[in-house]
Amino acid sequence: SNRELFDFLITYPHTGLIAVLCIDADVQALEYTNRHVNVVPHSASVRLMNDNVVRWVLGRMRHNFGPQDIIYSAGLADYLDDRMCATLINRCHAHLEEGGALILGNFGHKNHNKAFLDQILQWRLIHRTEEDLKGIFAKTPFGANVAIKAEEDGVNLFAIAVKTK
Repeated sequence: SNRELFDFLITYPHTGLIAVLCIDADVQALEYTNRHVNVVPHSASVRLMNDNVVRWVLGRMRHNFGPQDIIYSAGLADYLDDRMCATLINRCHAHLEEGGALILGNFGHKNHNKAFLDQILQWRLIHRTEEDLKGIFAKTPFGANVAIKAEEDGVNLFAIAVKTK
């Protein structure tokens, strides 16, 4: 629902400088964002696009997004095997400005609800360790230039990589 974006926009005093493109394959998720989350006062340019990012990763979607300062992905890498995750990272690297950052979220192994999600809900995600994420990034132009952070409970990991020369 992009809640973290709007949490940021509430606190940032210069929202008029921000242009954001939110892409999701689920039109209902975008509608939810627009009706229930994008309700805080801000001056940012927020565009919602209904498309499948995996098609972009595979080169089957031809949008000219231009170079980006930040690419943030949560809720996607958890579904991609290591090879496809590396392909995603490579595509993101190619679309970052020099000095731009990729922030890639992935469920970690400390997710105590993993068995419930897998067995009861049939929601099979790929849970990764910090080492797993570092290993995937090592095979991309980012190499070892990645930091792995975790939210307080350690359920969600975030790989943060900056594009250098």
